[in-house]
Amino acid sequence: MRKIIILICISLLINGCSIISSKEVAKVSFDNISTSSLIDWKEVELDLIKEQKVFFWTKLDINYKNELQLEYKIQIICNSDTLGYISLNALEKEITVGELKSFIGNETNWSFTGYMNFFKIKRDGHYKFRILLVSNLNNTLKLNKAIFILKV
Repeated sequence: MRKIIILICISLLINGCSIISSKEVAKVSFDNISTSSLIDWKEVELDLIKEQKVFFWTKLDINYKNELQLEYKIQIICNSDTLGYISLNALEKEITVGELKSFIGNETNWSFTGYMNFFKIKRDGHYKFRILLVSNLNNTLKLNKAIFILKV
């Protein structure tokens, strides 16, 4: 039983280290939130091989009042075939680096770098990631910095 627990701990440690130590291969900055009247797609193209994991990170520096929903919408294309779409909550992260968050009344100031999720490559190919940043209708949102980062 003890050996099994040790193996599980080692496995978790190795997987956690691969997320953190992965290499940044692309990043895109957002100046605007996409709306129905303003669609601001950003694109990243990468040649990837089967079994690689693409880790999705975000770097945010935002100010807002009241409640906020902030999401990345990602379209994944391989060799001109759309594989699907992923939605990632930009405010929910599994690993956080350098987080600063303050509240003054109902105003929130928040900055961090965070790991959100990953996508496992199922076949070799030329991949295109099309990314949107969307939000609920919060007119108080100020984007000081919004960067979507891909690591492998």
